[in-house]
Amino acid sequence: MATIFSKLEQYNKAIIAGDFNTFGALPLNLFIALIYGYGFKDLFINEKEAVEDIMKQYRYRDCVPYGATQKFLTMRTKLDYIVGANVLKVKQSSIGDNSFGSDHFPIEVEFVI
Repeated sequence: MATIFSKLEQYNKAIIAGDFNTFGALPLNLFIALIYGYGFKDLFINEKEAVEDIMKQYRYRDCVPYGATQKFLTMRTKLDYIVGANVLKVKQSSIGDNSFGSDHFPIEVEFVI
């Protein structure tokens, strides 16, 4: 992820959106590790904090900094991001409540141009 942000340094108004799969920490990492075969040290990585640190380093921010964007059984977590350069102004952002056809909720950001 740092590689992507470093390549975008020349652009001061970039927007990045996607499923970053930031599962966070235990116990969810244990479940994911069993499915994907992660190593023992991977269980203790807080991916959310790592992504936030990279965003700060390159002067980007999460433009939808609240709420869960994914559900699995009874667990809800934030995996999806719309990340914008700090110089971009957000007019409004939202997370939809209908995940019909997906286990992710739709997210939307309107930027001031």
